[in-house]
Amino acid sequence: MVGHEEHEFDFDIDVFPITGLLMFRTPMIGSQRIAIQPYLGVGGGLVVANVKADDLVFDFGNTVVVADFDGTYDYPAFDSHVGVGLHLARWLELFAEYRFLYIFDPDIDAAADSHHVVGGVGFHF
Repeated sequence: MVGHEEHEFDFDIDVFPITGLLMFRTPMIGSQRIAIQPYLGVGGGLVVANVKADDLVFDFGNTVVVADFDGTYDYPAFDSHVGVGLHLARWLELFAEYRFLYIFDPDIDAAADSHHVVGGVGFHF
C-alpha cells in the first residue's frame, strides 16, 4: 500500500475434498507371507472450501477500507491416487501413495491443484 503502514490480517482456508474413486488394484506380487500390491484410483466430486479472513485492507487511493470475509464455496474436482501396499499379513498392510487433486471454478475459468504424499497402516478384517 502506497502511503499507508503495513497491516497484518488473519486468513484461513479449510478445504474438504468429497470425491468418489474408481479403484484398480493389481493381483498381489510376492509370497503369502509378504506381498506388494500397486493400485490406482481415479474419480471426481466436489471440494468444499471455507474461507475466512479478518482485517483485510483494501486501498482505493484516498480511501482505505478494512473488512472481514467469511464464506463457503464448492468446486468440481478431479482426484487421482497411485500407490502401493506392502501386505505383511492377511490383516496388516503398510501403504504409500501420491495424490493429485485438480480443482476448477468454471464461473471464472480458474483452477488450482494440490499434490500429497501419504503413508499409513491398513488393518484388514
